[in-house]
Amino acid sequence: MRRALLASFRVAGLGLAFALQAAWLVQSLPAFLKILPASLFVLAVARPAAGLLVLAGIGPMANAVALWAHSPLPGIRLLEQLVLAVVSGAGLRWWRGTTELRLGEAAALLAASAAASFITVQPALLMQRVPEMTASGHVRALLQNGDYFLRSGLWDPLFFTALVIEGLALAVTAERIVRRHADAAEGAIRMTVVGHAGVAALNLQQLVGAGIRAGDALRELPRLLRDVRVSLFYDVNAAGSVFLLNLLAGIGVVKTPTRFRVEIALLLGLIALGLWVAGSRVALLALAVTLVGMLVLTALSRQGAVRWVAAAAIAGVLIVGGLAAVLYPSTRNMSVGPAATTRRIMAQVSMNMWRAAPIFGVGIGRYYEESSRFGGDALRRELGFVTINENAHNYFLQVLGTEGLVGFTALLLVLGVAVVPAIRVERTTPTSLKRWLLAGVAGYLLTWLTGHPQLVPEAAFAFWLVFGVLAGLSAAPPGGWWRGPIVLAAALLVATAPFRAAQSIRQADLEHVAVGLSQWQPEIDSIRYRLAGGSFSLYLPADGPAVDLPLRRSAFASDPLVVTITHEGRKLYEPLVSGEAWQHIRVQLPRSSRRFARVDFTVTPARPDGSRILFVGKAERR
Repeated sequence: MRRALLASFRVAGLGLAFALQAAWLVQSLPAFLKILPASLFVLAVARPAAGLLVLAGIGPMANAVALWAHSPLPGIRLLEQLVLAVVSGAGLRWWRGTTELRLGEAAALLAASAAASFITVQPALLMQRVPEMTASGHVRALLQNGDYFLRSGLWDPLFFTALVIEGLALAVTAERIVRRHADAAEGAIRMTVVGHAGVAALNLQQLVGAGIRAGDALRELPRLLRDVRVSLFYDVNAAGSVFLLNLLAGIGVVKTPTRFRVEIALLLGLIALGLWVAGSRVALLALAVTLVGMLVLTALSRQGAVRWVAAAAIAGVLIVGGLAAVLYPSTRNMSVGPAATTRRIMAQVSMNMWRAAPIFGVGIGRYYEESSRFGGDALRRELGFVTINENAHNYFLQVLGTEGLVGFTALLLVLGVAVVPAIRVERTTPTSLKRWLLAGVAGYLLTWLTGHPQLVPEAAFAFWLVFGVLAGLSAAPPGGWWRGPIVLAAALLVATAPFRAAQSIRQADLEHVAVGLSQWQPEIDSIRYRLAGGSFSLYLPADGPAVDLPLRRSAFASDPLVVTITHEGRKLYEPLVSGEAWQHIRVQLPRSSRRFARVDFTVTPARPDGSRILFVGKAERR
């Protein structure tokens, strides 16, 4: 059963990947941006390891490639297509593959948690925001019209679910490739170092250009390097986490007897400079902590002169770190006090969110918008922020709040099934590549404690690629009784999601949601109103209370107007609206398990041109 369920997950994932790739091909894009991912797909089918290396090298530069090709869509969408090309190509090549993977079952559980969360919250959100659109209309808008690639807050649950599933698929694919082709591990890390060195060079180019425009580059450039933070394509803090990951992972390639060691070392120097330019204090601190940890382990495991050298290096790192903390430009980042206060407030918001929905969370992709309901107003009260919505600034807490204990446990399981064996292997058969890959992953995870780089696709994909390589370097997993139940739990999460979606719709706040009405208009006789034509719909309370609905005839409508009010095909009322004054129509719906039910209104006689003939005020509970 376990293999059958995993195969069904693979088939479903391949189907979704092919759908997104087909949608990309029908967009109005330069031919090059369609040929590139299509070519990578063909390469991944023929030689999956080569496809992974190409992705590792050009993926980090996808934003620059899209900009160069004059893409009308964000560069991240090209990166997503490159990831899908490798994942679907290798998946098609090995879709019957029986390679035992460490990430397989855990990744299925985390992907199922994200998918089930999306299925649960997205329908209610669509009903609240665009109740007039049908399900088929949404699908056409997403895939045919390109709404998916443009992204909007309305579809945040879908976008973040896709990010999680695509990232996990990349990690699983990387693990499978490394297990089948051992030399692909070093090659993938070498290529991702090359790609991210290119990103660092582009960021530095911005500073050099600014210095030249200032008229004295030799004098201005040191000041810019000291004071300015730059990330050309994505968030500076996420960029810092990614540069940290690649800097540490790349050291393992340099310390491995192989070709291009000098070249990789030079590129790592460029990445280190890119880390400084990104200016993430958390990433810089995580670098120092990780290096100290590596040196401590070396000192404890070795004897003689090596131990003393390691101890001296630890002292050097601590001294340099202390001086850096004292001399670090205070104007380069937000002050430590407000930054710490922000994270304290958002940690409390996260716990409030988790207490409200401890098992499944409030819904993937809903943290930012929902944060104001769970204490985000403290940002304005204590720090004077304009907004009261924020992300958690702690990815672990972000997942806990949005996906509850289920998603949080699945995330820890995914991390554990790769990191714990890597630590064990490091103790028994240490190699430089595995040791520094583990250091890079550990440093990146440290930045999760005060940041959320996984919400930034460029950072998330970079992490999952390296993480999959790390998983592939550990011994194949032994059989375990727990693997079957995990896959079964993943299947049950997805299978039960529609029932939770129905419950979410029943409990959704649909007050003032309408179909066929205009936007709210200024008051007439102290009543705000919306304009209606011959037919419209409102969502009214169905959990007990009646409502008074103000209606008023427009000046050029027939007198009287007959308003037929129906619910689920049954006529409830048929009042007349006459004269020039507001009339309050009391509407009582049959009590049901839903908070709100759709009520349809037909106005006669309607005007042939479909113009607005009725003013509809705000329904008031009684």
